[in-house]
Amino acid sequence: HAIVMLNTNQLLVLSLTSNDLLKQDDIGANVLSDPFHRSGPGSISKITGMDVCIRKPLVATCGLDRSVRVWNYMDNRCEVTKFFPEEAHSVAFHPSGLHVLVGFSDKLRLMNLLMDDLRTAKEFPIKSCRECQFANGGHLFAAVNGNTIQVFNTYTCECIRTMRGHNGKVRSLFWSANDSQLVSAGMDGAVYQWDLKENKRDGEYVKKGCNYSSALSSKAGDAIFAAGNDNMLREVEFPVSVVTKEIDCQAVLSQLVMSNSQRMLFGATAANGRPGVVRSFKFPLTGDFCDYACLAGPITRLRLSWEDQFLFVAGDDGVLQVFEVREKDSRAPAAGGGATAAGSIEVSGSQSLQYSEEILVTKSDLEEKHALMLELKSKVDELTLHNEYQLRLKDMNYNEKIKELTEKFTQELEQDKNRYELLREEKNDLEMEYAEKIKHVEDRHQERLQEMESTYQGKIM
Repeated sequence: HAIVMLNTNQLLVLSLTSNDLLKQDDIGANVLSDPFHRSGPGSISKITGMDVCIRKPLVATCGLDRSVRVWNYMDNRCEVTKFFPEEAHSVAFHPSGLHVLVGFSDKLRLMNLLMDDLRTAKEFPIKSCRECQFANGGHLFAAVNGNTIQVFNTYTCECIRTMRGHNGKVRSLFWSANDSQLVSAGMDGAVYQWDLKENKRDGEYVKKGCNYSSALSSKAGDAIFAAGNDNMLREVEFPVSVVTKEIDCQAVLSQLVMSNSQRMLFGATAANGRPGVVRSFKFPLTGDFCDYACLAGPITRLRLSWEDQFLFVAGDDGVLQVFEVREKDSRAPAAGGGATAAGSIEVSGSQSLQYSEEILVTKSDLEEKHALMLELKSKVDELTLHNEYQLRLKDMNYNEKIKELTEKFTQELEQDKNRYELLREEKNDLEMEYAEKIKHVEDRHQERLQEMESTYQGKIM
């Protein structure tokens, strides 16, 4: 066998047996892997956005190759791939798995995820949106528009909040567990915690000269973890804005993710010209960590599945890598997180929720399928009537043939019976004739025997 790599970053397996080589026009090729993000302008295959669905085992990625891809990490296959005329810079997955938010160079688009397609439902006038994120409940989503953050209602597409305060571009968005607060971090060195109800800042931490790339909060909302280009990972107590812990990572961390169990914290390095590394910090933070080398270039996105079972890594090299996460200690998973059996999500204690299998289907598709079904049904009915008519014709034809053959063999049988009777009569006549002849011969023989006896008797006397 030979393994062939295409320019779409797809692997094929070719059979090199002598029989297959003789078939020049029909050489069997089997797909070894789905195509990854291919090289875009300037031979760059960078993945710019990634997000994980809560209710389905799906992860969405977008890249500079102008494609958006939806992967099933349970089946290890790409379910949907669609190319667009504009480059995609960010993507967010709705918790239901039915909608995808993609930030393109020209607009921000809310799209419906169908069985085999992505269709635009609403466009927003936000150019080159680098960060967008759905709320945990899915009813809201936040998008970065330069230095401002806009919050929209998912179902009415109405802008309900516009939050201003950053002096530089916003590079990170994070929703609190109850969706009442939003954490943002930007290139101006500011980390803000926003109160959505009051549309104001609850807390802030500013470090001049530091470009923050990622920030997140604990479930309680009293601690913020932020990482920037100064190689430092900071834990800031909010709302008092006091740095409680500061760890020198000796590398620039581009992404931070925390498990729902609040027992794991992961970071990703983004050093130019060096391989990307996933860093697992001991939590609560002590300064200890373990590194896991994975990608050939800087890591651009890092996500953790809702049940804390899989860690997804994407980078400049266009590769999406999946790690299985296992805790070293024997502590039981906390409520709302922890590893569960494949195909289910732990929601509270011992309860688990199966992955959703529902999909979106448009009315036009349903009508088209319905029309096709009616057309096929009418064809089936026509073919059934035609087949029944043909069967009746064949039955009539075969019945005629059977009738003809029956009459023919009946006549032949009668003729054979008559011939049999004639032959039997001839046999009886011949038997009677030969019986008379035999009797006549015996009588003559007896007479001659008596004559001879009398003759020889006379001679003896």
